[in-house]
Amino acid sequence: MSTSPPSPLRHRALSVGPVRAFEAVSRTLNFRLAAEELHLTQSAVSRQVKALEDEVGARILERDTRGVRLTSAGLTLLQALGPWLGRIDVAVRQIRLTAGRQVVGIATFSSFASLWLLPRLARFQQRHGVDVRVLSRDQIVPAETNGPGRVDAVIRYCRDGEQPEGALRLFDELLAPVASPRLLAQAARDGRPVRHARDLAQHTCIEDLDLLPSTEHRSWFNWLGSQGEANLQPRHWLYFNMAHQQIEAAASACGLAIGRLPLVADRLKTGNLKEPFGSDARVGAPYAYWLIVPSTAERDAQHDLLIGWIRDEAAATRRALRRPPAIAA
Repeated sequence: MSTSPPSPLRHRALSVGPVRAFEAVSRTLNFRLAAEELHLTQSAVSRQVKALEDEVGARILERDTRGVRLTSAGLTLLQALGPWLGRIDVAVRQIRLTAGRQVVGIATFSSFASLWLLPRLARFQQRHGVDVRVLSRDQIVPAETNGPGRVDAVIRYCRDGEQPEGALRLFDELLAPVASPRLLAQAARDGRPVRHARDLAQHTCIEDLDLLPSTEHRSWFNWLGSQGEANLQPRHWLYFNMAHQQIEAAASACGLAIGRLPLVADRLKTGNLKEPFGSDARVGAPYAYWLIVPSTAERDAQHDLLIGWIRDEAAATRRALRRPPAIAA
């Protein structure tokens, strides 16, 4: 019994039109609905699906009296195409929304975005009338690959010497316990004032769950050791894996947190948080916050506005940290 030789493998890329038609039919399981969605005739959609099957070299849809169903090959293809088409749609929407508008992009890690960047962005937009895209990601990747779209500035947190060439130091890391004025006032009324490190045995300490190398320096163990209380255990522990969650918990009077002072300088200034032990309790860390301008950045007027603004705001943060904190009563 003779058998047909296997079809030669196809290596050319798939055409986008047939791919879109296949995805629409696979999602709706109906050629008519897919045709209406794509503003095509049913016969045009059918031809495109057939053309895709020819390119793939396998049947991907089956039609019978009960309707349309995916074959195993079709299911495999759909699982790969769904996210890909979704990303294309998002990218096209972004392009359409920003076409003709002045826009800049910043890539940074989530805690910096939440605690330092977001409280300042409104002032930047009000002053300059520029749209801003913020991309938050905690994985360190090359500055040139920090996501889709325009990226004018990257903010990174790393040890001195680990920063890319040309990076600008914004400010050094500085750490100290912080707490809500409400918690401190209630503790004083209850006869559990927070005046010395040993007083933390009566309180809840908010700790970092991250396992990153930098976490050791931001831990209560490190700070208590600097105060000669390495063996002290607080009344309770409350754990979070994100710095901004720890700060929000402290501001909500859930306990005391180790504050990354460059990121909470505004909260200390407004009194949203206080340093119960004063400036003598501050400790440094071998890390700093860096501004990186990717080589792919568009060097235009909007870019220059953004870079200049970040530098000015960083200088204001450095000045704020040089002022002694108000001691909690």
